[in-house]
Order: sequence, then structure tokens, then C-alpha cells
Amino acid sequence: MFLSIDKELAQPVYMQIRDKIVEMIRNGLLSAGDKLPGTRELATQLGVSRKTVLQAYLELAADSWVESKPGSCTYVLDRDAFTGQSNVGRRDFQSEGRRGDLEILPGQPDHEVSQMDWGDYSIPAAWFRMPAHYQNWQGSEEWISFSRAIPDAKLFPFERIKKVSSQMLWDPQAYFFDYGNPQGYLPLCEYIEMQQARDGLNVADGRNDFVVCSGFQSALNLLLTILLKPGDMVVVENPTFNAIINLLEARGIPHRGIPMEHDGMDIDYLERLVEKEKPRLLITIPTMHNPTGVTMSREKRQRLMAIAQKHNMPVIEDNWAMLLGYEGEHQPSLKSMDGGGNVIQIGSFSKAFLPGSRVAWVVIPSDLAMTFIIAKRSMDRSDSYFLQTLVHEFIKKGYMDLHCRKVDRIYKARRELMDEVMRQHFPAEVSWKRPRGGFSYWVALPPGYSSKDLLREAVQSGMDFAPGNYFHVGREDSGNFRLSFSTLNQSQIRQGVRRLGTVIRRVLADSANQKSNRSAS
Repeated sequence: MFLSIDKELAQPVYMQIRDKIVEMIRNGLLSAGDKLPGTRELATQLGVSRKTVLQAYLELAADSWVESKPGSCTYVLDRDAFTGQSNVGRRDFQSEGRRGDLEILPGQPDHEVSQMDWGDYSIPAAWFRMPAHYQNWQGSEEWISFSRAIPDAKLFPFERIKKVSSQMLWDPQAYFFDYGNPQGYLPLCEYIEMQQARDGLNVADGRNDFVVCSGFQSALNLLLTILLKPGDMVVVENPTFNAIINLLEARGIPHRGIPMEHDGMDIDYLERLVEKEKPRLLITIPTMHNPTGVTMSREKRQRLMAIAQKHNMPVIEDNWAMLLGYEGEHQPSLKSMDGGGNVIQIGSFSKAFLPGSRVAWVVIPSDLAMTFIIAKRSMDRSDSYFLQTLVHEFIKKGYMDLHCRKVDRIYKARRELMDEVMRQHFPAEVSWKRPRGGFSYWVALPPGYSSKDLLREAVQSGMDFAPGNYFHVGREDSGNFRLSFSTLNQSQIRQGVRRLGTVIRRVLADSANQKSNRSAS
């Protein structure tokens, strides 16, 4: 494979290698299934270190251009066939036997046919996900992203997963790949029930049932389907997890935001809103709230439950961090405090284990459980029993506890380092509260400053983060932003925070100078 680089360019060599290979794939010089040279071979050919080539291959793999197999080689992927890609908007129908994008069928009149206008069906999605800012980065320094609050893929327990899956496939069972019970793999349901009982949940017959679902958003979507009627309003924290807002916006569901305080949502505000506007449903993240990192106090949890019971209002509790450890006083889940049967809890293995496995669960009052299962069966029949069995076998062998303890230590060290270097490099006008756990810090700029404007400056210095617009109801501008550390090593955290601190100081100084000049004139 002929490939050239220029070591005099400002662009990092590994990015040059990545871009050249992408260009060759796009131009048809490399096809799906073609084998790339080994890292040692290509490094020798280009006169660079093997680590540089490996970094380029990792970038290609992260963007689904290639697949590297441990102990084997690196192959070009078929991106159109790859499940994470889409050919929407890229099809070329200008072929023989077609007119424009319409096929001429026998007996069809040979004149222009009016086209369906799909404009009214589109979903505004400007804030649904972060743009790929790194694709335009030409600087010499490494691109560093604080934008994604997800597990670090480098910590996935691949060897143990391989061991468990190999044992399963050595003696495969038909139920691995058959349609399963829409409630989920029974042993996994029983494990979740046992864990919830330890957390204080009432698991007596007729109180609560457990259903496995394909991820948090699938579970939430199902619940919204059975709990809401057209025009019903939903209440959420403001800010809140952007995936919740995305789903509500995509479905056109009216929603209102409750301001966040240092110890959870403003319960007085919630009480007034419920009295006045009669919302149908509340969605809350009371423990390690995303994005603020706040854990709701016990007093507020008790008041929230009293309001829900008084107004016969369902509450959906997102307990995303249940399998991750956190510091400080343990607060009971809302579901464990649910004497009146108002709370439905969603939990997930995604943030502690493998996000792509899409294994989550719903703890739901028994009176509603059958309705939920019927709705689930009508929409997706059943979920992957193979993945559910794999997760359960991983738990049964003790691997899940070992993995969670390991990643907890690593994420805690990164969280502490993040706090330390922000104190060193951020100006005193910028504030944040150290979270007890989770993957992120919620940082506040001084009043009058926009995190969206700061992001534009940060991108020019080789980094990004998630501005407050992603998490606020109505996508309103905000002086807050989320800095996530979960996927970054210590060197990246130190370098990224140092760079961001420089950008913030420059933005604050430029603003002060502009105000001074206006005053002088």
C-alpha cells in the first residue's frame, strides 16, 4: 500500500495516516475486506514509530472505517453494511430504467409525478448530538474531548467477555437466539430483584415486577406510550439528561422544567407547578443527577413522594448509576420509598458494563406490569436473550463485581485529578461542585457568559465539551457546561484542562477589555 506523509506539516502524523487511508477507501483504492499493513510494517515504510501507526488505526476503528482483530490483522469495513452507519441521503438512483429518483414501471404515465412533501414530518434535531468538531482540527496538539459522559472503552473487560461468550457458544442453547419472553431472561430478572431487595425495595408478591428492556431510552419510550395521552404534559429537572429532552422533543410531548438547586430539584417550584398545571408525569434523576452531579437530599425525596401521592402523579426514576459506587451518605432510591406505588424505576448496565449491550430494566408496580409487557411485546416482541444471558453469566461468575470495583477506582482517580487541575488552571470566577461519583463536572461561568460561545473558542484550541444548551428545556443558552472525564487518561485531563483554562481566561479578559473600552468612549 503506497502512502505518503509530510512530517513538516502542523497536522499530527497519525492524523495524516488516518486521512490518507480514509481517502483511499473513499476513492475505491481500498475495498471492504482489504487487509491493511501491520503496524510494524507500515511504521517501517513511513519511518515513524509503531505507536503512531497504532494511533491512526485506532482512530480509523473508532470511526468504523476498519476493524482490528487482536492477534490478527486490520481490515477495511463495509460501512454501508455496518450497523452504526447509514446510507440515508447518499443513494444514487440515476441509473438505467429510472427517471430522477423514480423508477419507470410498465404502464406508468411518462410524465413528472408530484413528490410527497415530508417537510412537516421532520424533527428539529440541532441539539440532539455533538458535532464531530475533531474532524476539522488541524493543530499539532492532540484533540481532547470532554463532551461524552460514557464508559471508557479501554476498560471494557474483553478477556472475560470472550471467556463467557466462548463457553456459551461451545454449548449453544436454542433460547439464546429464539424469541424470548418479553419480560426478559428470568435469571437476570431474579438477580435484579435480589439487588433491589438489598436496596430496601419491597419485592413482596403483588407489589413490584421487573422487566428487562433494550436500554434506558427504549424503556422510557414504552412508558411514555402507556402513561400519556395526547396533550399531556411532562415535568423534568432543568437541566436534565439530554436524551430525555431528545425523546420528548422527537415525540412532540409538552414538557416543563424544574430548576435545580444544590441538593436536588426545587421542590417548592415543583409543588406550585403541580398545583397549577396538573402535569401527568414527572421524570427525575435523584442520584448523581446528569448533568449537574447533584444527589437529592432525603428531605426533598420525602417531599417529592408526598406530592406525587397527593396528586396521584406517576414518577419515573432514572437510577442510571446504581451499579457505580459513589461517596458520601447513601440516599434511598425513590422506588424504595414508594409506599403508594407511584414510582417506576429504570436502571441500566450500560454505564458500568457495556453500553452497546443495551441491557436495562424497569421496576414497575405490579398493577401496571402486564400493561407494560403487552405494550413491549406489541412494539419489539422481545430483546436479545443471548446478550441478557451473557450479562447474567458475567454476573454469576463474579466478574461484574470485580469489573465495577476496578472502574470505580479509576473513575474516582480521574474525578479527583480533574478537580485538582481545574483549581490550578481555571480562574476564580469559574465555579463547580465536586460530584460524589459519575463521569462529569457541571461548571458555571460568571453571570453574563455563554457556554456556547466558549465552546466556539475551545474548538479552535483543540478540545470540546457539552454546552448547557444540550441539557436545558427549550435548549436555552446557559453559562453552565458539562466537562466529562470518564474516557480521558491523566495526561489528557491535565493537558485539556490547562488548555481550557487558558481559553476561559482569554474570553474573560477580552470581555473585560470590551467593557472598559465602551466605558471610556
